[in-house]
Amino acid sequence: MKHRRRLTEREKQQIIDENVAANDRMASLFGLTEEDMPLPIDMLPVKSKMIHSVGYDSTREVLRITFNKKDGTPGNTYDYKNVGGVCYLDLCKAESIGKFFLQFIKPIYGCERLPDETEAQEATTQAQADAEATGSDPTEKA
Repeated sequence: MKHRRRLTEREKQQIIDENVAANDRMASLFGLTEEDMPLPIDMLPVKSKMIHSVGYDSTREVLRITFNKKDGTPGNTYDYKNVGGVCYLDLCKAESIGKFFLQFIKPIYGCERLPDETEAQEATTQAQADAEATGSDPTEKA
């Protein structure tokens, strides 16, 4: 088994700073406010044919689920809002995570699909093209 070294506090802060900067760029490209931006949530891989990974933000009561594509690779990611912590724990402990999701989460909680990397890249490319056409910098804040 390969052991990974622990990150130093400086390395951790650098990762956080890079994520914050990336979120700021994404917000400006999409014209989003801070409230609109999806916050990072640590995702845990699960054993399920339907679901690739799950994560939970207890402060905002947001359950994030990344589904599997037919080939088993990660697919679309959705945020389910107003999900209690007990529901998240029950999902993680369920004998069948997919069945639990279909019975107790999908029909009850509203969701929002998060943009995938391709959509984000397309938006970045479009914003850069628009900026070149108007002579502005797409990463500058208004």
